[in-house]
Amino acid sequence: MEVVCRWVLHAISKQSRTSNCILRRSSYGRAVRFEFAASNNEAEYEALLLGLKICHEAGAKSLSTFSDSQLVVGHVNREFETKDESMKMYLQQVREFIKRFNKFTLVHIPRSQNAQADSLAKLASSAETSVARDIIWEVLPNPSINFMVDTIDRLETWMEPYIKYLQNQMLPQDEGQAKILQKRAGWFELHEGTLYKKSYTHPLLRCVSPEEGNYILQEIHEGGCGIHQGVQTVIGKVLRNGYYWPSLKSDAEALIKRCPQCHYHSKIGRKPSNYLSAIQAVLPFDKLGIDLLGPFPPAKGQRKFIIVAIDYFTKYVEVEALSSITYKQVYQFVWRNIITRYGIPRVIITDNGRQFIAKNTIEYCDRFNIQIRFSSVS
Repeated sequence: MEVVCRWVLHAISKQSRTSNCILRRSSYGRAVRFEFAASNNEAEYEALLLGLKICHEAGAKSLSTFSDSQLVVGHVNREFETKDESMKMYLQQVREFIKRFNKFTLVHIPRSQNAQADSLAKLASSAETSVARDIIWEVLPNPSINFMVDTIDRLETWMEPYIKYLQNQMLPQDEGQAKILQKRAGWFELHEGTLYKKSYTHPLLRCVSPEEGNYILQEIHEGGCGIHQGVQTVIGKVLRNGYYWPSLKSDAEALIKRCPQCHYHSKIGRKPSNYLSAIQAVLPFDKLGIDLLGPFPPAKGQRKFIIVAIDYFTKYVEVEALSSITYKQVYQFVWRNIITRYGIPRVIITDNGRQFIAKNTIEYCDRFNIQIRFSSVS
């Protein structure tokens, strides 16, 4: 028996941080309202645990699960490291539930592909009487993990030193770190327990943890209104929406590099690796271009290759048919058709053929102080 579950989360209010989760299976829906304070990531885990419990009670043995939470998917699939204590406790419970299934897969999908679950999530913010009859409604009074989770210090992030300094003038014991903190603290403002960063071009930016920042990036880049924009555009939208964390740029770059749709639909860069420069010739037979052509249908003497030399100044052409193409044929052609007739050229330009980059060819040109330059492969 294979059961496919989809879930999505919807926050009613940022002030109360009360969240809802929706689980839909076949033609039945289930809505749960949280009566406890929960962050977005904790609500994602609550929804996952709810889905696992329902599927296990239904007798499922093989479970394919889809989520638009990149953080939860990364934690469960061991792609992301779990640092927050509450996330570790949630993850431990999820892994214990996974052991009850013979087969379990958790796949990340964009929010745009989770439209059905999104429409159900909107019902969570409505009154109980307005919910459709085929949706089971219940209230979850306490979190699934141990109640001691509320006592965990949730500010064990990069913001904690700034908050301690702005509140109580507490500095790190290391003198170097203390000086850096004092210097940087002028860019931050603490208001009603929330840390904000000052900016030249934006209002006060609310400081968030990297985990919350990754969720914000995901919503902006590939959420309901996301159009998979570039790094600078995504960063600009984050700042205009009033959020900040130190690793914003690197996190945005990493997210876009991992996005398969961006790789598939991105433009192919055709800009040359180096600046193009014009080839200037000031004297006849001062600068020559040499190349090999063939093979052609064999002529007299089994000659089926052609070596061509063109003067960049006069556009004069010297051609010779060859039966084989070796480094000896190259510098013999230069001696017979160029040096003995027109003098020693200053520069010879050619491609990266093995006849031209051979050690013997380079040594031969060095004997006459001829500069040999290589063009890009076309």
